[in-house]
Formats: sequence, C-alpha cells, structure tokens
Amino acid sequence: FVRAWSYLTLVRLWEDIPLWLELPDSDNLNKPKSLAKDVYVQIISDAKTAAGLINGNTGAGYPRQYAANMLLAKVYMTLATNPSLRADGISEAQYWQMAYEQAILAYGQYSLVADYSSLFTDEFENTTESIFELQLSQDAANSQMGRNYTPFKYKLGQHFGWLQIHADVLLDHMATYPDDPRIDGTYLYQYNRADNGVLISHYPAVASRNNGFTKAHPFLFKFVEKDTQHSNQYGDQNLIVYRYADLLIMLAEISNELQNGQQLGFVSEVLDRVGMSNDAYLGDQTSFRDAIMNEYRYELIGEGEDAHNNRRRGFDYFLTNTINKHNNNPIFSPNVDLFLSTDPNQVMKLLIPLTEINTNELIDD
Repeated sequence: FVRAWSYLTLVRLWEDIPLWLELPDSDNLNKPKSLAKDVYVQIISDAKTAAGLINGNTGAGYPRQYAANMLLAKVYMTLATNPSLRADGISEAQYWQMAYEQAILAYGQYSLVADYSSLFTDEFENTTESIFELQLSQDAANSQMGRNYTPFKYKLGQHFGWLQIHADVLLDHMATYPDDPRIDGTYLYQYNRADNGVLISHYPAVASRNNGFTKAHPFLFKFVEKDTQHSNQYGDQNLIVYRYADLLIMLAEISNELQNGQQLGFVSEVLDRVGMSNDAYLGDQTSFRDAIMNEYRYELIGEGEDAHNNRRRGFDYFLTNTINKHNNNPIFSPNVDLFLSTDPNQVMKLLIPLTEINTNELIDD
C-alpha cells in the first residue's frame, strides 16, 4: 500500500519516473525513467495486492483495506480523464465504473465527525472519518509543518508562517457558501498576538491589499499550531491523507459521470455536516461536474490533493477553472499576487531535479 501511494504521488507530479521494484546494490544503482502509463500499472497491482492482504485488525492509526480501495478509485478516476494513460481496450466509461466499484467498498465503513474544525487538532486524531493518516509526533517525527503555517506571533515562539493561500481562493469559498463553518476551520486572517494581545489583521479583515504580500493573503488554519502557548519548533498534529469526506465527494463525481442517480445523495452528506445547501448541484451533468470539482477545494484544500485535482481533467480544464480564474480575478494585483503561467509545459508536471539527473547516468533530461 505504501509503495502504491508513494508512486501515485510521484507519477502525478513528474509523470515518467524511475520505477524501483527491488533494492539497489553495487551493480544496480540507477534506473531509467518508466512511462507514466507503466507506473500506473504497477500502482494498480500493488494496491490490489494491499487490498487483499490488509486485514483491518491492526488498530487505530493504521490504514484498513479500504484505504487501498480508495487509492484504486483515485487511480481509475485519473485514467478515466487521461486517455494517454489508459490500458488498451478499456474505455473512459469502464474506468468510471471501476472507480465506483472500488470507492463503494469503503462507503459506510467510516463516518463524518460532527465538527469539521476538530479534524485539524492534536486532540482529535484517528477519528471515524480518517481513512489514512500519517502519525506525527513532536518527539519522534520532527514535523515542522505547524510552524511553517503558523503566522507571526500567533503562538509564543518557533514559527515562520511561510505558507499562505491566495486571497481569491478564500473569496471564492465565501461567495459560494457565505455562512460555511469550513471557512473559519480552514482560513485565518485575523488574530491576537500571543505575546502582547495586539490584533493582527490580513486581507480580507482589512480592505487594502497594498500592505505587502503577507498582509494580502490569509493563512491555512488547518495546519496552524492551535496551542498559542506552544514554543517547540516541532509539532504533534497528524496529517490526514485520505478521509471519508473525500471519498463521498469522489463518489458524487463518479456517480455524476455514470449518471447512476446517486450523485446528489453523496455530496449532500458532506454538505449536511456543515449545514450548506446543495442548490449548486441541481442542474445538469456539466454544472454538477464544475460544482463538485470546486467542492474538493472547499472541503479539502491544503490536504495534498489540490495540485492533482486541479490538473486531473486536462490542461484546458485547468486553464479555464484555475489559471485564468486566478489571473483574471478583479482583485488581482501584480504587487501582491503571483501570475500563473499559461504554458502547459510549465504547469502540468514538474521537471526531474538536476541533482537526480547528475547522479543517475540513465536519466539525461
């Protein structure tokens, strides 16, 4: 399972990559790149093996077999929307059906927690919603995730606040669901300093975006260190990789593609948790598709799937619904916003790092 998950992460980011299925030795130090299509074949094989071997009895904090089913569903969804990666003789519709058959195995095996914000705290870990969660420890894992997301003086010490979210993402969420409790659980743009109580405000708590890059954007509150008295540079908060809300959104998207009549029910379970209306999903198949792709962002932003979900439906969809939506936003300012490239060669995959090229004689580009 871990190898399948690791290679799924790598192939999404780089496409063609070296594929190791054995340990290196003195006569086997380098691997050439394997085609992404072949990497996906191995991922499917590993995930199927894992689903058959995991017995689900290991205990809290360990993935059950349904994590492998969810991974397989994600793979089949990717292959459905990317013809160049599909196996010969398997159609888009067949991949959507295969995705449904895997995802539905995990349906009902987990449940949503009542309080969305509690998912991103030290106190509530390995909940009924968690399907695959990385176990992090301040004393053992040396996780610096918390201080990378924690803004200046939100807590007493050992923090950077380097990572923020573009303001237009927050505004889009607010415009779609103005009273969504996920907003307060996800974003942070106003707080009192832990050392002296002074109020610190970022956009949109302050109307102006002309006070520098940091002030022009909110922070991702999900991963902020919640204990304002915390002073250690390492944190304890686990990282949820797969959770049940993601599975429900996946099933809604898959069902919409299959037009099996179940799509509204799955997404309504997610929205009912936060008291939001499903009005955006009452149109045709295309409008449902656009709404569900946005729902991934509102529910799961920052949790590791954003880059892939934005690109999964191809460059044209990514260009229209993410790149141009950002670059053409009325609040866009070259002084505090990053212009997103419209060159598919720059935005659809990462380049193999130069350090890898220089140390692997079988890779030359």
